[in-house]
Amino acid sequence: MAVGVASSLLLLPPANIQELVLGTGAAAIGAVISDIDVGTSESHKEADKIIAVFVLIIAAMIAVEYVWHLGLYNKIIRSTNAERIVMAVAGFLLICAFGKEQPHRSFMHSVLGMVSLTGCVTVFLPVVAPYFAVAFLSHLAIDFLNRKGLKLLFPMKKGFSLDLCSSSGLINRCMLWLGTVASVGLFVFRLGDFYIW
Repeated sequence: MAVGVASSLLLLPPANIQELVLGTGAAAIGAVISDIDVGTSESHKEADKIIAVFVLIIAAMIAVEYVWHLGLYNKIIRSTNAERIVMAVAGFLLICAFGKEQPHRSFMHSVLGMVSLTGCVTVFLPVVAPYFAVAFLSHLAIDFLNRKGLKLLFPMKKGFSLDLCSSSGLINRCMLWLGTVASVGLFVFRLGDFYIW
């Protein structure tokens, strides 16, 4: 999540405070959602953690709106309508339900999975779709470095990998810490575009 948020905030300068908060939330979700496809019973605990993170991000955005009245709700309502929201959320959840039952690093780690989910986000709130997509792509890029292949061209069976590192090794931990520092730093930097400290 840290690398996905940092990547999005680095590449996509938000136009206003609402876009910064909503885009950061979309990036956080986009960065972790592909790992909902973990397959073993032990790994399903990880999928449950991802679902919990998803819910916490939504709750945090609601809390931010409630406390600071940033206009997030108005931004969403002006950008879409109830039918589009229902259609986008239903599509997103159906895609995730399908992806959760697929082998790890297959559909949810593919171009098709990314395009499908980003399409749902676009229907829901177009302004945050690029944040979601960049974060999702950053996840695929990091996993591409690992030893286990990604089925980027799902439904093709061939997996792709650079076989450079382990998903639980030193490089992974370094990316976590660097991504966290970069995410916080970039968020504060972008926030500075809208507020004078």
